[in-house]
Amino acid sequence: MAAVVISAALPRPESLRHRKRAEGERHDQLVLRAVAAAGDAGLKSPEIAARTALPDRTARAVVARLKLRGLVVQDGQRGAVRSTTAGRTEVGARTPGVALTSALEVAIGHFPAEAQRAFVRLLLSGIVARHHLATEYPDGWGGFIVVGPTKTGKTAMARFACRLFGIDRQSAVRVLRDETPGSIFTRRQQAKGGEWVADPSRLLRIPVLCLDEYDKAPEEVRRQAARLLQGETKVEVEGVSFTVSPVPMVALNAGPGELPRWLDDPYVRRSPVLDTGALGGLLRDIDEDMHRLFELGVIPRLDLGRLRPPGKLQEADRKMLRNALRSALTEEGWRLADVEAISRLALGRVPLMGGGASAEQACLATALDYLIATSTLPGHVRLSAVAELRGRLGGDVAMAANVEAHVAQQTALVRHDQDQRAAKLAADAAFVADRAELAAKLTELVERLGRRRDPEASGVKAALRKLARDAHGCRSREALDAVDAAALPSGERAKALLDRWEAADQAKRDAAAARRREAARRSEQSRLDREANRRRAREERETRARDRQEWAAFRRDLHRLTPYSFPTEALDKLAARGWLQRVDLPSGWIDRLAGGGVEYRVALDEVPRWPAGRVVGQGDVAAFWAAACDHADARVRLYGGRSAKRPLWRQSRQFDVDAELRKLK
Repeated sequence: MAAVVISAALPRPESLRHRKRAEGERHDQLVLRAVAAAGDAGLKSPEIAARTALPDRTARAVVARLKLRGLVVQDGQRGAVRSTTAGRTEVGARTPGVALTSALEVAIGHFPAEAQRAFVRLLLSGIVARHHLATEYPDGWGGFIVVGPTKTGKTAMARFACRLFGIDRQSAVRVLRDETPGSIFTRRQQAKGGEWVADPSRLLRIPVLCLDEYDKAPEEVRRQAARLLQGETKVEVEGVSFTVSPVPMVALNAGPGELPRWLDDPYVRRSPVLDTGALGGLLRDIDEDMHRLFELGVIPRLDLGRLRPPGKLQEADRKMLRNALRSALTEEGWRLADVEAISRLALGRVPLMGGGASAEQACLATALDYLIATSTLPGHVRLSAVAELRGRLGGDVAMAANVEAHVAQQTALVRHDQDQRAAKLAADAAFVADRAELAAKLTELVERLGRRRDPEASGVKAALRKLARDAHGCRSREALDAVDAAALPSGERAKALLDRWEAADQAKRDAAAARRREAARRSEQSRLDREANRRRAREERETRARDRQEWAAFRRDLHRLTPYSFPTEALDKLAARGWLQRVDLPSGWIDRLAGGGVEYRVALDEVPRWPAGRVVGQGDVAAFWAAACDHADARVRLYGGRSAKRPLWRQSRQFDVDAELRKLK
């Protein structure tokens, strides 16, 4: 398509101001043509002055103006001046690759979603149509509505239109919550005579006006802004008539289902509606896309006055547009479609598509863009019918929608939504499980704390009970994380109390176990002592029995000593028991005794009246024997035996030593 050529011929000046303006525009065109013709090499200021026959000072001033407009760039203060793509487009340079349509399509292509591109094309068409046909159609004009979250490119589309047509962005893009009713539409002022007059806002003179954050504006401001959506180009307020030039674009952070709350149906019906929230992951990196568009890319500059649309559609073209919309829109979508307002967008599309485009192609391209933008609203468009319309439009048509890309994006969005729903279901299930787990942990801590009478424990349990209730009532992960974080100190205090109690209980258990071990040890020792006592008692009994038997046997032996034939037998018996000590006397002096040289001494103190060491002779045998018998009987009785009557000491004959000696001689 051929680029739009801005002629150097200017209207005849009617005043000095007009002549100055016309002369400045002519100088701009001369310098821009010379720089564009120089190509990538560019021209320095003296070369520009030589080629344009302008004074050097004037040439530098013109270059400064063109730099501000973004039509040329310069290397440093005195370097070469080169034309940008926008500059070459404005002067109509026939350089390959910089034709108007291709440059415009490349710029629009920076928007990531095809639905956004379609909406931008509709917006540009509406600006062109209303700028030229406002007098022919004084009412019935539609606006443009964009809904969706922040940072989804809503105002970026209005900024793009401003850059494309050279409109002051600060004037055209307004944050509605910061405006007053009079700053958007008109102010009512009271004249000196008491009559009220209207003072139209200066914003009513620009080609496009973006009303950002419409849903956050005060009600009176919204009421005044809504008058821009009534579709009138001629308005009379307080007897003052004025023109409403801008194409209104309303941006809201609400969803499409909330539109009836903010905008009446007639406004929505006359306006293409785009929901950027439905584009989801396609706009994930839109900040980088817009940086490449506005900072690194090339946005061509179009002369809005030169883009002249046809004044009216042929009836066949209008019917074809209506049928195309009717075939692809559902009943809900058709209820909100205004064919008259959309047909005016088709008129504005004709010059944007190039000189070879027909009104029929413009109608089909407009219908496709409208359907693609509207398809972001659920249940409004049948995409299969949209693909059929693209086939009717043909393959090689400028500024036409890429339906295949849109279908692919929609498929990706559906798949992404399914993945998101699956992920959300999984996240919800995990959230419910985590919520139940946290509440159970807190409740378990309360139960573990039990009913101990501890003031600190009572306070901790009250806090944990409240946190458990808060955890049960959480409806989001953020709230649950907040409860979890809030429960950490109480949980630590509860665990510290439990550890302290456990340590005390363990000490008690250890003490009880020690006591049990000591009791068991004592019991075992007692058992061992009893057994030892029983053993000792048994041994004592056995010893006593043996001793009794021995003493009884000794007593019998003593009793059997009578009658004696010779007392020495008794003495030997007593010596054998250890009571007497037999002492051998020196031989020689007592050999005459029948007993030999022997004497007996008492060895023990047990026998009464007979201390140890006393000599017991034959004459003392009876007395010692009687004492020994009594002592033996006492011992038998001591060891449990019965007393025995001591027999009388008798001898068969009196012991006569002389007689015995004589026998020996």
